[in-house]
Amino acid sequence: EEIEKAQEKEQQIKNLSDQLNKLKEDFTILENELIDKTNDNYDVSRISLSDLKGYIKAIQIDISTGNVDDANINLNFAYEEHSTQKTKLDNVEKIALVNRLRNNIILFTTFAGAILTFFALYELLKKKKENIADISKKIIHKKKKK
Repeated sequence: EEIEKAQEKEQQIKNLSDQLNKLKEDFTILENELIDKTNDNYDVSRISLSDLKGYIKAIQIDISTGNVDDANINLNFAYEEHSTQKTKLDNVEKIALVNRLRNNIILFTTFAGAILTFFALYELLKKKKENIADISKKIIHKKKKK
């Protein structure tokens, strides 16, 4: 009877391991989709895979310790979390150009301010150069008069 229970538990752990491997593959696919959507300027700010990753780690721990019941519970939570995040990812919208510009307005204003500063510095140095030339001409004229 104990041998049967041990074999049954071993079979359950094998099934859980198979399901965990499938979940890991699904997680990787979801993570790649998230990266692609982020690179394509979609609003993915509400999507977080950290809870799903935590469930996967918990399942791994439960399997390694032989805790089949907790592993099953965490597996159900993980599938639910995967489904929720997958639905959110499938329904994300592209960020409008106006919003992207608004998000980067500090960068644009800093760049414009730097350009204006360079022009102002150039004009200031040009004026100083002219003033120095005028002063030196006056000094030369004064010396010639004496």
